[in-house]
Amino acid sequence: PENNNFKLIVVSDGMGGVDYGEKASQYITQQLGIWFSKLPVSLYKEPNKVQELLKAEIAKISGEIYDRWNTPDNINSGCTLATAVVTEKATITATVGDSRIYCVKDGELTLMSRDESAVWPSNKTQFTISNKELDDLRFHIYNNQITRCIGYRMNSSSIQSLIIDNSLYDKIILLSDGVTDLLTQEEIKIISTVFPPHMVAEQLVQSAITNSAKRPAGADNLHNGIVSAGKDNATAAMFSRR
Repeated sequence: PENNNFKLIVVSDGMGGVDYGEKASQYITQQLGIWFSKLPVSLYKEPNKVQELLKAEIAKISGEIYDRWNTPDNINSGCTLATAVVTEKATITATVGDSRIYCVKDGELTLMSRDESAVWPSNKTQFTISNKELDDLRFHIYNNQITRCIGYRMNSSSIQSLIIDNSLYDKIILLSDGVTDLLTQEEIKIISTVFPPHMVAEQLVQSAITNSAKRPAGADNLHNGIVSAGKDNATAAMFSRR
């Protein structure tokens, strides 16, 4: 309340195939909100300190989820995370799993996170993977297998995180895989740039739950030919600087 330009954005997607995926996503969303509300407002001018604290908090909450619901032999609760904190001159991002963060600047879409998934090419970063490769990952039969989630004990230094100068984006968008598995990079770009800011998140979700995705090359031994609309929870959050 002391500074409404100091913002926290969170998208968390509960893991399927476990009993309490929704509890993990609810818990980390709530706990990050509590953490953020208690930050000294002076940190609005200290993005490096915010990044350090954010990663430490994510690791702490992940450990709490592990202690509440999980054991070394049985993961009952887990989720992905994409989060961003907007400060005076920079935005701090952090991701775990395959929920993504995109920036939009002058009509161009840039992926700012790397999927921690079984199908992400080990030799590619979010900045070197092509749109064609990203679009085809959606159809891989192991695309739903993530290699990391909230719900394990983790070292904060291993959490993906960037400090992005605010001048480098007009909009920052956080998406669960229920959106990114249904839309091509071009479709995300068009929706993000054509619609007014207050409609972008709704339109991304609406498109993901109403339009199935078809692989141009069709199905093969490692790829499905179709990803059905609404196959998974579809969540989008966006902050627009303009």
